[in-house]
Amino acid sequence: AVKKVFEGQTNATPKNALFITFNEATCKALKAAMPDYRVYWLVSPKKGTAFATADGIVAKLMELGVDGVDCHYKPDIVTAEYVKAIRGAGYEFHAWTIDDLPNVREAFKRGVQTVTTNCAKKMLEEHRQIGK
Repeated sequence: AVKKVFEGQTNATPKNALFITFNEATCKALKAAMPDYRVYWLVSPKKGTAFATADGIVAKLMELGVDGVDCHYKPDIVTAEYVKAIRGAGYEFHAWTIDDLPNVREAFKRGVQTVTTNCAKKMLEEHRQIGK
């Protein structure tokens, strides 16, 4: 059904649209039906689980056949080594939801490619006030 909707949209292309979902079956189905579109698995890693390790994330991404991960940013788990290992395995790494400028800056230092925030305007204003 999603593929049919997208086929009818001239402005929805693999270049300007992507998919994010927590649902593993949906990840697989989207990538199988629409392989040119980027699909990212949403995950909130918890200490003591397989997804608290880069190896656990990489194994799941391989299983799902997706382009990367959109990970809940938890500074104690999402370390530079964690991000580097996942990106080094050929996957993209995005982070959600970071609503303060210091953590956004730290996430980018750790190698995160993009962040999702609820207060982009506020952070942009802070960034402009304090400089780079």
